[in-house]
Amino acid sequence: MKKLYVFYDAQDDFALRSYAWLVAQPPLWPLEFIPFQASERMARFQGIDDFRRRGPLLGVGDEGGVYAGPNAFIICLYALKDYQEWSYRLSAPMFLPLARRAFELLSTQGRKFSRQMERLDDPKLAWLLEYPGSSSAPG
Repeated sequence: MKKLYVFYDAQDDFALRSYAWLVAQPPLWPLEFIPFQASERMARFQGIDDFRRRGPLLGVGDEGGVYAGPNAFIICLYALKDYQEWSYRLSAPMFLPLARRAFELLSTQGRKFSRQMERLDDPKLAWLLEYPGSSSAPG
């Protein structure tokens, strides 16, 4: 992949915060951001509407791969220099349903939080993502 198109819902607060954070991160390759509401997407990306209902973000690779739902968050992390390792970890079956929550925490809490989360084993990290704000994690 040499370029990732990131579609986002410009009427969704989470999508707008995600967009702002993604734009501020150093990418591995060019990212082009397109609001779902932009009419240009209709001409350039036929069929995108079929994926729009799957979440506030959608990734489309320059080679035609479409990343929707949890995979949209993972491909966005994969495209960033500082978060590619997170994309690998979150693509595991146990984390895939929690990818949006992990993305939200990584994008709002910063690198310090990311380093704290990196130290957790998989069961503890899954617990943290599934039950945010909980004062105790298993074992």
